[in-house]
Amino acid sequence: MSIAGKKFAVIGAGIVGSALALWLNSEGAMVSVYERRNAQAFLKKPKIQKRNINLALSHRGLKSLNLLKLKDKIMPVCCPMYGRRIYPSVEGPAFFQPYGLPHQAIYSVSRFDLNLMLHSALEAANSIKVLYNNTLNAEDRGLLVQLENQFDGIFWCDGIHSIGRNILEGLGYVTTKVDKASYGYREVPLNGPLIKNKEAQALHIWPRDKSMLIALPQAEGHYAGTLFAPFVGSGGLDSTTNQEDFQHTIQTIYLGKDSPFSLTDTPLINLPASWLKSVNVGPWNYGKHLLLGDAAHAILPFYGQGMNAGLEDVYVLSEIATDNKSPDEIFSAFYARRKIDGDAIKTLAERNYWNMKNGTVNKEQLLYKKFEQFLLTRFPNEFKGQYQRVSFGDEPYHKALDNGDRVFAKCQVFLRNFSRPEDWVAPEAITACKSLLTSFHAD
Repeated sequence: MSIAGKKFAVIGAGIVGSALALWLNSEGAMVSVYERRNAQAFLKKPKIQKRNINLALSHRGLKSLNLLKLKDKIMPVCCPMYGRRIYPSVEGPAFFQPYGLPHQAIYSVSRFDLNLMLHSALEAANSIKVLYNNTLNAEDRGLLVQLENQFDGIFWCDGIHSIGRNILEGLGYVTTKVDKASYGYREVPLNGPLIKNKEAQALHIWPRDKSMLIALPQAEGHYAGTLFAPFVGSGGLDSTTNQEDFQHTIQTIYLGKDSPFSLTDTPLINLPASWLKSVNVGPWNYGKHLLLGDAAHAILPFYGQGMNAGLEDVYVLSEIATDNKSPDEIFSAFYARRKIDGDAIKTLAERNYWNMKNGTVNKEQLLYKKFEQFLLTRFPNEFKGQYQRVSFGDEPYHKALDNGDRVFAKCQVFLRNFSRPEDWVAPEAITACKSLLTSFHAD
């Protein structure tokens, strides 16, 4: 598809929609971006932020931002997270679990800072028109035809509650299955150690039996925390109905009296509890229309890949669109290539809730993570676990899922024979490790 000179509509000026518009513009297209919010939502930081969740930016997202020549602009406001710092109880010590090799990190970035960078670039672009305060009517069945008459292609980047997807589904062109988790979340802004301290440069996790609190570092001494829990029961989201109960729950169940972390004075009324949902959609395209990002593959937030997967959509589209094909052909090829990856990262995210909440205190899982770190350190060019494949590499998600599962299963066989870490350096264990690594590449 020759993009130069063509007219495209991008619905939604969030992170994925903005990135897509910038890429289309870089290829010489004329782009109209429709956004229901006003410009100030992206360009002026509010005194009270109702959505304070930081985002985890990793290799796939950074690769896409680099395509737009924006990677170097966002990195100065990112905070590296080199692994998980886990607080298994309110009394016991915390411990650190690296994500990979010492130099490998994912990055905590403010949603506002990332949006500000993208929208500043949109405002500076000559052939991008951003139509703020523009709410499309989900009940208007003629909307698709109106857009088709004006544009060569329409990209729906309007999130999990996508208007375009709902209209296409109502017309019988796509099907959507919404999966609602049995638990929800509430944002929990925290104060804590300064991020210049090495111990702060981590994803902080307070795992409990039926819930967990996590926190990503922000600016100096501030953390974007999120509580994931059932709505009912002790410590449930519905059990904290006033500020005093909320403070007591966070302090006694998660932080403990000697914690370096503490709640901010943000009123509970500004921290509503919400359900967690994901979607399974198919197909993602119809004629001139294509769904991207959360509109196509919204997932649970437990692998730090939701935003990265959406940004990678833009990168993959840039690879496919090099061929001289019609928008319909390009969109069909994109769906054929990307759908399997959307399903795979959805599976990985759902699994990782258990890994974060229970696996971080499970003896067998902790032993595996220690062995994984041993292999990474001892054989850095020959071993990649599932997390490294997803967060630090380009391997398609479905291959990272399959290959990571295969690696895990074979490592379990090794650990049945060498269950003590002190035995892993023995000559027979090293020989077994090398055979293990060879088997990974032989399959």
